[in-house]
Order: sequence, then structure tokens, then C-alpha cells
Amino acid sequence: MKKITVIFLILLCIPAYASVKPTVATEEAFGVRSLAVTPDGSTVIAAFEDGSIRQFHANGRFKSSHKLPAAVRGMALTENGQKLFVAADKLYVMSLTDGRFTALENTSGQVDAITADKAGRTGITASGGQISFFNLLSGRQTMFIRVPTEIYALAVDDATRTVY
Repeated sequence: MKKITVIFLILLCIPAYASVKPTVATEEAFGVRSLAVTPDGSTVIAAFEDGSIRQFHANGRFKSSHKLPAAVRGMALTENGQKLFVAADKLYVMSLTDGRFTALENTSGQVDAITADKAGRTGITASGGQISFFNLLSGRQTMFIRVPTEIYALAVDDATRTVY
């Protein structure tokens, strides 16, 4: 119960320090697949069905846009705010400092859940009954775990090195 309460409070606090004005046209808004806010609240990142990833300043002004070859299925922002772990036709790591994408080796973007650790070193995906771990620095899968159920959400507790 404590962890759920903390997550809920964080979600309620986001509008308080990052009052973002809607700037995405209504017809585009329906194509949004995933949203993220940088840790300092200065940037909102939106991933779309058409493969684009767009960044907006917290005041609503457009910042930048980048394009992948396929629809974005999900993304996770590292807590240091430097990288995006993205699932599209395959898995990618995007540097928010220069906008460059690096494709992870031998991966499929067909994932049901995606997250990254606080430091931005490990990306974690779930697809069906498998949880996969990736080194975001080398771009390689480091291990996987099969579980007896499908998984649709992931969270990481860096302090205990636990995946929920």
C-alpha cells in the first residue's frame, strides 16, 4: 500500500510544478502511445503511433521531434532524464542530449511493458510470460526470466534491486 500511495502522490504533483499547456492538435493527440516528464519538470515527451517522439518545454512550446520507422509501443525515461528506452519495431535507446537512437541487438519491439532503472544502465521489458533485461550502455540483452503469467506493467525499486 505504501508504494502505491507514493506513486499516486507523484502523479498528482506533476501538474503542480509542470503546468503544461496542450499544444498537440486534437487529431494527433489520439495517436499518443506514451508520455514522460523529465525529473526536473522542464520537458514533456510524447511518443506517437506514427513513430515520432516529440519533446515540449513545460510552458507548452515545441522543443524537438525525432522519428522511428514504426509505431512506438511504449517508452521509459531514465530517472536521470538523459535517456529514453523505446519499444517500436525493435528496442532503442534514445539520447535526449543529442536525439540519436541506438537500436538494441536482436530485439523485437513487441512488448507489453517497459521500464528502466534509475541510473539508466538497465532496461527491462515484459512480453507474454517473459521479463527481459538489457544493458542500455552496450545494447545487449543480459538475461531473461520466464514467469507463469502475462505481465502488463513493470516498476523497478533501485534500492532493493527488485522488479515489480
